[in-house]
Amino acid sequence: MRRDAGVLVRPSRGPRTACVEPARDRVQRGAQLMMPGNAPEEPHHRPLPRNRQLLLGIVLAIAYGIGCRLDPHATDTLGFASFVGIPAGIALVGLALGGRGLWPAVAIGGLAANLSLRLPLAASGELALAGTLEAVIGNELFRAFRRSEPGLERVRDVLGLTLAAFVSTLIGATIGTSVLLQAGRIPPGTSGSIELQWWLVDAIGILIIAPLGLAWRDIRPRFELSRIPEGLVLLSVLVVAVQVLTGQWWPAEVSHNVRLYVVFPVAVWAAMRFGIQGVAVANLTLIAFMSWRVISDDPFQSVTVGERFFHFQGFLAAVSLTDLLLAAALAERDHAVTALGRALGGLEQRVRDRTLELQRLNEALVREFDDRREAEALRAESDLLLKESQRMSGVGSWAWDPATGRWTLSEELLRIFRWPERNRTTDTATFLGHVHPDDRASLRDVLAGARDTRTAFDHSYRIVRADGTQRLLEIRGEEQRVAGRPRRLIGAVQDVTERRYAEEALRRSEERFRFLVDGVRDYAIVTLDPAGRVASWNSGAKRITGYEAGEILGEHVSRFCLPEDRDAESGEHLAAAVQAPIEYEGWRLRKDASRFWGNVVLSSVHDQHGQLVGFAQVMRDLTDRRRADEELRRAHALLEARVAERTAELRRTNAELVREIAERAAIERALEHQTKELGRSNADLERFASVASHDLQEPLRSVSQFTALLAKRYRGRFGAEADEYLAFINEGTAWMEALIKDLLAYARAGSAQLQVEPVSCDEALDRALKNLQHAVERSGATVTHEPLPRIRADAKQITQLFQNLISNALKFHRDSPLVHVHAERAGSEWIFSVEDNGIGMERRHLERIFIVFQRLHSKKQYRGTGIGLAICKRIAERHGGRIWAESTPGRGSKFSFALPAGEPALQADPELAARDVGAGEGV
Repeated sequence: MRRDAGVLVRPSRGPRTACVEPARDRVQRGAQLMMPGNAPEEPHHRPLPRNRQLLLGIVLAIAYGIGCRLDPHATDTLGFASFVGIPAGIALVGLALGGRGLWPAVAIGGLAANLSLRLPLAASGELALAGTLEAVIGNELFRAFRRSEPGLERVRDVLGLTLAAFVSTLIGATIGTSVLLQAGRIPPGTSGSIELQWWLVDAIGILIIAPLGLAWRDIRPRFELSRIPEGLVLLSVLVVAVQVLTGQWWPAEVSHNVRLYVVFPVAVWAAMRFGIQGVAVANLTLIAFMSWRVISDDPFQSVTVGERFFHFQGFLAAVSLTDLLLAAALAERDHAVTALGRALGGLEQRVRDRTLELQRLNEALVREFDDRREAEALRAESDLLLKESQRMSGVGSWAWDPATGRWTLSEELLRIFRWPERNRTTDTATFLGHVHPDDRASLRDVLAGARDTRTAFDHSYRIVRADGTQRLLEIRGEEQRVAGRPRRLIGAVQDVTERRYAEEALRRSEERFRFLVDGVRDYAIVTLDPAGRVASWNSGAKRITGYEAGEILGEHVSRFCLPEDRDAESGEHLAAAVQAPIEYEGWRLRKDASRFWGNVVLSSVHDQHGQLVGFAQVMRDLTDRRRADEELRRAHALLEARVAERTAELRRTNAELVREIAERAAIERALEHQTKELGRSNADLERFASVASHDLQEPLRSVSQFTALLAKRYRGRFGAEADEYLAFINEGTAWMEALIKDLLAYARAGSAQLQVEPVSCDEALDRALKNLQHAVERSGATVTHEPLPRIRADAKQITQLFQNLISNALKFHRDSPLVHVHAERAGSEWIFSVEDNGIGMERRHLERIFIVFQRLHSKKQYRGTGIGLAICKRIAERHGGRIWAESTPGRGSKFSFALPAGEPALQADPELAARDVGAGEGV
């Protein structure tokens, strides 16, 4: 059943007819649509695509979190920062438009906002759970009342929204107040009033914010654009009404009774002229301007601040519910009027459609009569054409009804049988009577099988004509179905006697040709079809290529070619042979993948009409001759190459001597320039160290000392917030001092002159452990080591290298930390290792940790500047060594560095000395 132009049309059984619903029934349906709640339902709310739902979830989480952050619940005056619970309205709109599956976005946004307000994690989670539960319950209550996509087009929708606003928020307010009371954020004696305020704020938020999102979910206005100036005037009048309501212009005898009703006519105006969209905007404007005035003035003449709050909340609820219900009732009335207009407006159109339908039926009858006459003429012409085509092709047709045994034969089939016209219809016995006695049984079996299985068949048999001549015939048949039911068998018979004689003669000729070709063993004689596929194969081809005929017949001739020559063989050569025979040579492949040099003669074969029927290819193996020619060419080329090689060798020797002299001069100049650059770089680094030691640390030390003095003398005098700020300053200055200290150590490690001497690594390790004694005792770690070798190095830097690596192991430890130091000889190097059973790290961080300021954890988790391992890398590289790390998460780390066993390369590395000190996160 479909609805077209106000007419209800149901499909009927006739091919061109339709029944039109009576006008009386149509009017009754329109009257039913006018009844409240009987308007046609819109399509159900379809779920959003996954990518759009994810995007809406992110937007909802951000909007809800910002709303919670801008609208905290606890203050020092009214208990709330605003009169409207913006987050409650945002959450309900988000779940109503995006579906209940977006509740995690509400929970995430609420949790983030609560944590930003410095609430404990447990309290933040419980408040987020309360907000989420409030939004989910409100959405389900709202869904239970509406019957279509989320909107406020019916009174029941507004009632559902009102129920959701006042029921779900009561749950959220109760849980939230309990959480804040347990967290100690509100006094115990005020929990009841705060819960009531919380409930009213969130309820008003849903009544104000939710209609705005639901009504304007489609950004296009539902009213005429020409009303925009009227809407601007309405908003201006509303603002003036708010000013009048909250101003002090009223006489005392009027202020308590009249001025509160000034905004109601404006709200009715918005509902009647602009519907739900206008009401939503008007309510938002009302609360925006009135909230600002209520804080400074008291239009409700309240005794206390709490009474002012409750009076204002009750006023907002009354205004918003009044104009929302009015707008929804007007929208329902408009829908009913529209439905009734559609029902009555289609009556005249249905009469015209009925008349046109009758006219079309009459015209169809005339066309059908003409079509039948034309079809009869076409059928007669088709029968004539079929008769002539059968005569010209020598194919006769037949039809056999197995139920009656009746055969119907065409005129051409009678001519093939040499039967008279009276035998056009005959029985099975007569039809089989003209078959050769030796073939009669087989034909009877074929016909019986086709009758029983209802399958197509193809059979050859002989007949004996009345004059005694025999003819070979082919009979084909299949089942004919009428209206889906089997009716009879139909088929055709063709006289193939001459064709069989010709095929037999051709077969004997091909057999003689094959015997002749197979006798040639030194040549591969092959015939190809027009596409280049092998059609015949002689014994010579088998001897040369190794392929049996069964393996190669039907394969393309390019199979014998090298991969790079196959395109030419399949395209260019065949195309050229069509014009004239061609001869060419090239490498060919045998079955065993060995190669031979073949001489090929290719020519095309055409029939008597000049049409291409294939190709003839004669191929000979000339590999031995090819090899002899190649040996001769190689000997000649070798002699020429030796002469050219001796001449080129002399030239290369002279060029090498000239290049070596030039390179030595360039190296000497580069060394001189590098020495000057290193001296200048060391001087710059020394100046930086001096400036950092005095000019940077001294002001920072003064800030740290005076800040500590302020914290000590004035603690608690300026409030907890001031004490917290002073603690932040002390922490920042301490972090800055540590950062400058490590930067100086990093700079000195790369620029200071190395004091190379024999160093006992055992003594260097003992000095490092002595410096780390407090850290070892504090962590409860056990540090062990094996005997370490003596090397030539800078003792201070080797001590610092051990100290930084052991300090790193102590910092990232687990329970019962263990640190073990050992060394082993590897060729010309000593490899030192510091192993621990700490927290470990992922493999992808093993290179990154040696970069300056690169940290894998925050400062709150593990202290440190992220420079220690970078200093270790610089010390190892200045001593001509290297450093690396191996680690498994949860099982510990192993830091290894290799130093030369002999004299290290002690010069400063220009790249290390000039490397910039970068910023980033460190270990």
